[in-house]
Amino acid sequence: MIVPRTRLLVLFAVAVVPVSAIASTPAWLFIGLFGLAAVLDALLGRQRLEGIQVEVPGVVRFVRRRKGAIPITIRNRGARVGALRAGLAADESLSCENDEFLVDVPPPGESIAVLVRAEPRARGKFQIHSTGLETSSPMGLWSVRRRAAVNCEVRVYPDLGGDRSVIAPLLVRRHPGLHIQRQAGRGREFEKLREYIPGDALNEIHWKASARRGHPITRQFRVERTQEIYAVLDCSRLTGRDAGDGETTLERYITAALVLSLACRQQGDLFGLVTFSDTVHSFVRAGGTNAHHDACRNSLLSLAPRKVAPDFAELSAILDTRLRRRAMLVFLTDLDDPVLSEEFLKVAGALSGRHLVAVASVRGKYDEALFELPAATLPEVYERLGGHLAWRRMTELAASLRSRGVRMFSAHPAMLSLELTRFYLNTKQRQAL
Repeated sequence: MIVPRTRLLVLFAVAVVPVSAIASTPAWLFIGLFGLAAVLDALLGRQRLEGIQVEVPGVVRFVRRRKGAIPITIRNRGARVGALRAGLAADESLSCENDEFLVDVPPPGESIAVLVRAEPRARGKFQIHSTGLETSSPMGLWSVRRRAAVNCEVRVYPDLGGDRSVIAPLLVRRHPGLHIQRQAGRGREFEKLREYIPGDALNEIHWKASARRGHPITRQFRVERTQEIYAVLDCSRLTGRDAGDGETTLERYITAALVLSLACRQQGDLFGLVTFSDTVHSFVRAGGTNAHHDACRNSLLSLAPRKVAPDFAELSAILDTRLRRRAMLVFLTDLDDPVLSEEFLKVAGALSGRHLVAVASVRGKYDEALFELPAATLPEVYERLGGHLAWRRMTELAASLRSRGVRMFSAHPAMLSLELTRFYLNTKQRQAL
């Protein structure tokens, strides 16, 4: 594609327009030569970008709100071009600083690398399908433009750097890092059968083996070394609310789940991930390898709040079908709505019979007992009264869940990852799973 440049328009206005007012043969001859030169320049410049090739990596990874760069390689396959203007068709959420840039085209057979700086504002997957190229015609009267097809996927992962109080110990193996917890007790995982020893508990005797052998046989247990931990993320309508600092509740849940996966890997446990709203969107079975951790991160890239209510009944049925082994299920969900809390109470009892179930949620700024807060000014009184009522509802709900064997806790948005990790470590220390 070619478009006229400013030089062509200026020459036409300065030279052609005044001459066209003179009705003479030299004037018409001059106009014809000018038009012929413009047409010839356009024909010579149409194929000028055919030898330019643009290469972009297939996958580029970023961390949300951290600066990075998209590498672009421009190769000259034989084009005779001096300067080149290029542009990257990137999503606005990537916040590219120099998505349009000028480069000096290298000689034929060589290439040049350009970095497009970006600081993504949103988490997710973004596709880049084309780049724009522009150069001038030989006489500079026309701009020659062409689109170069590329196939690049930009993956923006959540930023875990804000929870340094949790992440730093997880990544440090020496003191004062997070070490594998010592577990006291006999454990619950069956190891082998042995002869009865006086003093063994009656509930440890294997009665069928004793009947076959004619004398008492005792079951020997060991402490579980590999347990399954599942983070069950709710992405329904309530998770789209602002949790402070411009972060949604869902973003806080995603960060807490990824931090929990790091803690599980450090402790030698298996981590799994489930996302749901009105249906189950993804189910990543528990694992402990680096590739599995990457799979969990990738499954959370495009997760966004949906304007639907969560379906706990369907979720419970799927979990009951797919989970054959006892596991710890940590629900990251909001139960502020009385209807949703009643639905969750119905399925919590059934799940807690086979698994260890816990519920973690984000606490509001004033969701505490009214008289535990400092003195407030008049405009804040109504917000604190509302927070007190919310705190009371959640306290009553936690008591109801506790009677069904379900632990519930809430934390301020910035402390959710820390509280969740502490709960996991305490549970593992007590061998509650």
